[in-house]
Amino acid sequence: MDAEIFRDLKQLDERLHTAASLLESCTVLFDKCYSETDRKNRRTFSWPYSIQGKEGTPKWPSYGKPRKRSPSTAAICGFAVSLLNPGGETGERLRKATTEAAQNLAKLPLKDLVSPTFQDDIVFPQAQVLRFLATQGQSKSDLFKNLLREIRNVVARPHKKEYLHPFYLHYCVLALEQVGSLIRKKVSDKYNEQLRSYLRTELVSQISYAASSDRSRLDIGALTYSLAAGLRSAALSPASPLARKALSIIFEHQQDGLWSDIQPISRTKEGFVHFPLNIEIANALLSIL
Repeated sequence: MDAEIFRDLKQLDERLHTAASLLESCTVLFDKCYSETDRKNRRTFSWPYSIQGKEGTPKWPSYGKPRKRSPSTAAICGFAVSLLNPGGETGERLRKATTEAAQNLAKLPLKDLVSPTFQDDIVFPQAQVLRFLATQGQSKSDLFKNLLREIRNVVARPHKKEYLHPFYLHYCVLALEQVGSLIRKKVSDKYNEQLRSYLRTELVSQISYAASSDRSRLDIGALTYSLAAGLRSAALSPASPLARKALSIIFEHQQDGLWSDIQPISRTKEGFVHFPLNIEIANALLSIL
């Protein structure tokens, strides 16, 4: 065997072992810090859902210490567990907890799906919970059907709000894609021209901000989320000049995997400002590369 090929295969094998070790570490972390098995960890508030009773009433403690449990954060954790697909007894316990959490969450009325973080932008928790329920096959529940209706309405009329950050549209599209995988039906044809036009307009705006001398309005997050959602919804093709220019700007403005030209995704009347994390932008970018 050629020495160079042998070296590459050995390096690949080492990386695979490293990846397997990291996945196992993540499994242990989920089990220790995000499950009810660790009763002493009072700061844990996001996994699993503390939902009990036939009506699916949330039985979480008041917000404070311990902090209020968040259905949306729990959905993200459950989705992560389903992707990790951990093995061993710990993995089996986590998968069981994930299934039970989805079953209990599916019993919640839509009005009880609240988030202390996204108080005025409930579309993000709705999209994440819909995505999670889809991974667990909970398509027959009323919550699933109501969430699907809500997310489809947002995607169909993105101009309804004065300004809807592409962050939300990106996760709406991801949720609808997950639903499409569950029902084995392509959902890209469900996206109307309003959504596609909205995303293309946002791309053009961000590209123009990047080209101007004053970059105070440039938002790499909005650019990345618009590009990711635009490619998934067929608003533009990967080979289009618009997509290529957007991707070029994203890479030009990153330093060691970080972006500083980021604007808030939401603001509240009380002055609360919510910024996306760099890792969230990176994840959106990696999903389309």
